[in-house]
Amino acid sequence: MLTIETEYSYRAILNSAPDAMVLIDDSGLIELVNTQTETMFGYKRDELLGKEVEFLIPERYRAGHKAKKKGFLKAPEVREMGSGLELYALHKNGTEFLVEIALSYVVTNGKLSACAAIRDMSEKKAAENKFKALLESAPDAMVIADSEGRIELVNAQTEKMFGYSRTELIGCEVEKLIPQRFTQRHKTAKMDFISAPEVREMGTGIELFALRKDGTEFMVEVALSYIKTGNKTSACAAIRDIGDRKRLEKQNAQLASIVESSHDAIIAKNNDRIIVSWNKGAEMIFGFTAREVLGEHVDVLIPEEKRQETKVLMEQVLRGEDTRHKETKMLRKNGEEFYASITCSPIRDSQGEIIGISQIVRDISKQKADGYKIESLSNEMIELKEKLRYHKQLEDFAYITSHNLRSPVGNLASLFLMYDQQAEMEDKSAIVEKLRTVTHHLTNTLNELSKALSIKTDTSIEKSTLKFQDFLDATIVVLSTEIDNSRAVIQSNFTCPSIHYPAIYLESILLNLFTNAIKYRDPERSPVITIETYENKRDGKVLTISDNGLGIDMARHGKKVFGLHKTFHRNTDARGVGLFITKAQIEAMGGSITVNSVLGQGTVFTIYFEREVQP
Repeated sequence: MLTIETEYSYRAILNSAPDAMVLIDDSGLIELVNTQTETMFGYKRDELLGKEVEFLIPERYRAGHKAKKKGFLKAPEVREMGSGLELYALHKNGTEFLVEIALSYVVTNGKLSACAAIRDMSEKKAAENKFKALLESAPDAMVIADSEGRIELVNAQTEKMFGYSRTELIGCEVEKLIPQRFTQRHKTAKMDFISAPEVREMGTGIELFALRKDGTEFMVEVALSYIKTGNKTSACAAIRDIGDRKRLEKQNAQLASIVESSHDAIIAKNNDRIIVSWNKGAEMIFGFTAREVLGEHVDVLIPEEKRQETKVLMEQVLRGEDTRHKETKMLRKNGEEFYASITCSPIRDSQGEIIGISQIVRDISKQKADGYKIESLSNEMIELKEKLRYHKQLEDFAYITSHNLRSPVGNLASLFLMYDQQAEMEDKSAIVEKLRTVTHHLTNTLNELSKALSIKTDTSIEKSTLKFQDFLDATIVVLSTEIDNSRAVIQSNFTCPSIHYPAIYLESILLNLFTNAIKYRDPERSPVITIETYENKRDGKVLTISDNGLGIDMARHGKKVFGLHKTFHRNTDARGVGLFITKAQIEAMGGSITVNSVLGQGTVFTIYFEREVQP
């Protein structure tokens, strides 16, 4: 027991302390507490004196604490506040709260007493948890490093961005996240920052390369700040992966370069048809500079008699309707009218809303002037279109004739004009050689169109009863080398075993679809090709051929899969003819073909032999 005089002296000292102070005798019983202890724990002094100190600790920790208390009383040593030991204390009302404890001891009259300074850490812990929660909710990777440049704390975005777990990063130098060639320079910059820290916001132009765990490098933008806690300064880095942004900026720069270098006029208008973008090609064609025309209504480019027609076209584009390209008359700055080919498309924002119109204008005055030189060929095209109008494939063939024949025909017109303008025979000979090349290309295109048309008109081709298994076996033999080289697996299930059909068509259909399945296989896996047949009242006889290959982006190419000369992968052997011919053969026999495909998963072709699929 303390003497009364000693107790009063100690009490005065303890009451002046900012923390709760508890004095424990050598048997582990509380012999003195200060006012802050009463406030912190809710007890009166008399309720605590003589009690074991474990009285202030939750039940689950008491046994372990007694052993530690006994060890301290046998070999006491000072332990300062902030040494990392945190405990839970127990309030009189039964609530627990987090505390930090500093231990010391005193000897009076040869008797040892332990002195515990207790600090309520609830608010500090809550603040720390709030800070960590804010850190975790940050959209950027957050890295906090101490004054030595060692990582103290990271958030989940850091783990995701760099591929490390927290335990792999805590305690490491921040240079672990930087390519080796930059580490020395970074160390110097890091020490400069620590010695004179200052906030540097994101987007100040400083871009760095960062290093993932897998060794890949990527571009980042870094914002720096600092945190002061007492005498300690920590650096806080917010790291943002700007690889996608840089790629987008590069793409935009390339696109801008293409737009500016184009000889066609590329014009952007807002929804009120006010000109907001104007390239060099537009300046050359119309004679207006960007300064003169930006902010003006598009009617300054249109003859008065064409303005209503153009207004209707623009309204169609703003409604999202398909307008394709159109030929019309437009107006130069000097008042001269000229023939132009225009293509309009909507400009959409990130939410998909139409915010304007993009228009490409090509001056076709010279082509119009030279039109009589190719009048015969043009008449053939018109006649072909009229004949095709009565076929259900009108849209496909109109597209083919307008796109596949327009380029070579336009080239022929230009070359004829150039030929007339050349005086030297050597130059004329060069033009004649080019004419041969263009004519050869045009001949091939016309031949392929002719072949497709002959398929569609020759419906009297001989038919016989054919077994699907026989034709599958024949296809496997023909493609045996390709199947072996690709390690393809062929699976079949012929619920409907046979069909009355032209043998040459069925052979061609299987050969084309199997060839495509092998040609466009996924290099990461062996191809699996499945052919199945079934029959029901609604669909009649149906054949499906599916594969696990590269797949087709249906959103981009769905309407063009069966078009002539349409290819969707970078395969040097692809000509874009097989599917076109396959579709023509099936439709000639009164059937139809559909395709369903997913990029990276594969493709399914479905052939309905006896009915047309409605769109």
